[in-house]
Amino acid sequence: MVRNNTLEIAVPGTAQLQTYTPEIGVTVLPYIWKTGEGMFSVLDGPVGNYINSKLAESNFHNLGWYRNGFRSVTNNEKPIEKLEDLKGLKLRVLPSPNVMAFFKLVGVNAMHIDWAELFEAMRKGVVDGQENPPFFVYLGKVYEVNKYYSFTKHMNEPGIAVMSKQFYDKLPEELRLMVDMAAKKAEMWQREKMNQDNAEMLDKLINEHGMLVNEIPESELDRFREVAYQQVFPNVVKEKMCGPKTKELIDLILWAQQ
Repeated sequence: MVRNNTLEIAVPGTAQLQTYTPEIGVTVLPYIWKTGEGMFSVLDGPVGNYINSKLAESNFHNLGWYRNGFRSVTNNEKPIEKLEDLKGLKLRVLPSPNVMAFFKLVGVNAMHIDWAELFEAMRKGVVDGQENPPFFVYLGKVYEVNKYYSFTKHMNEPGIAVMSKQFYDKLPEELRLMVDMAAKKAEMWQREKMNQDNAEMLDKLINEHGMLVNEIPESELDRFREVAYQQVFPNVVKEKMCGPKTKELIDLILWAQQ
């Protein structure tokens, strides 16, 4: 609706925009981001500006990159402590082809279920678990049906606010400036607020609802990353899933975080 200028603004996940702007798909590659601040340093710079230019070609004016937090796996079977522990699990995952590919490569029965239907699907055993940051795990009452929460940190999908560029361009110049300034203030506030919310919700998941939370050692997470870098990324580059400059975008993002 935003693309067709029948809605002025929407706040989707970036994965939902990949259909219209393939370049934004680079933001949801598994293990592309090492830290949240590293992600924003890239998206607030030249790489983000390039993606914004491609969004504009699809009639999207980017009002800001938002924080969701790193997605990690919950389930009701066992804690995930090593790569092999994922094998055989039935997980609801984000409907990104690259995320789906990663989980299938490590033996997960990956599927997408609408968020509104997920709780019942987990309660009935249709899936063993899902993957989300703490805020959404708490919001969705996942703790009622999943016991284990393991920090796989496989993806850090940024949120985004997009305005119809057609609508934006018709605004008087002074109003466009006001919109952009207000959007930047909202962006800065949201990033900090979501940091606080994720920390608070994680504390509640552990201390009020008894979820068993575990970190995964970096040495083991390197094995997760190797699957992404050695098996998922080459196919993404080969198929140019993130546009004609897919390889350049991936290389730049990884280089910028060194």
